[in-house]
Amino acid sequence: MTWYAKTWKNVPVMATCESAMSVSNKTIGPKSNEMFTMDLLECENNVDTKHQLKYTEQVQVFVTLSTTNRGENEIYLFSPSNTKTQILPVRINKSLFRLLLIYLI
Repeated sequence: MTWYAKTWKNVPVMATCESAMSVSNKTIGPKSNEMFTMDLLECENNVDTKHQLKYTEQVQVFVTLSTTNRGENEIYLFSPSNTKTQILPVRINKSLFRLLLIYLI
């Protein structure tokens, strides 16, 4: 197997980029969907090569959410290729829910 490694292309050096989105005091009503998008092109075009991204392999999302009814919120993360990942599932015993969608562009 090691002879295969001689022809492999090395991946680029790992880079990190942070982008913040602040939506404070946003009220999401019952049975409603709210979408928030983040444009990460600033990471791709960053002047500093340590923060210049070509590929995204890992994403960390920090959400601060307040609600009066526990378990009725549901959060999904959508990738640019439309891969859907559930971050916070709704609790089954709740009939109402709120949906927060985050899109990465």
